Amino acid sequence: MTSKEEKIAKAISEILVAIGEDPERTGLTETPKRVSKSILELCSSTNREFKNYKVFKENVDNNLIMVGNIDFYSLCEHHML
Repeated sequence: MTSKEEKIAKAISEILVAIGEDPERTGLTETPKRVSKSILELCSSTNREFKNYKVFKENVDNNLIMVGNIDFYSLCEHHML
């Protein structure tokens, strides 16, 4: 694990303890590591520069435009959910 992953995993373990859980019990032993990786993935685009974007000027006439195969993740900064 990277140092960021370790810091986040430690914080998640502390949160589990604070809510009365045992981070070492079966079912939770890998949870801090999984949550850490998940949070880093959710937040990874905040520092990413987008180089290959395209803008098309078209008369749309209020029609729906659908684009597929785009990964999209969102994390509410107020609730971290």
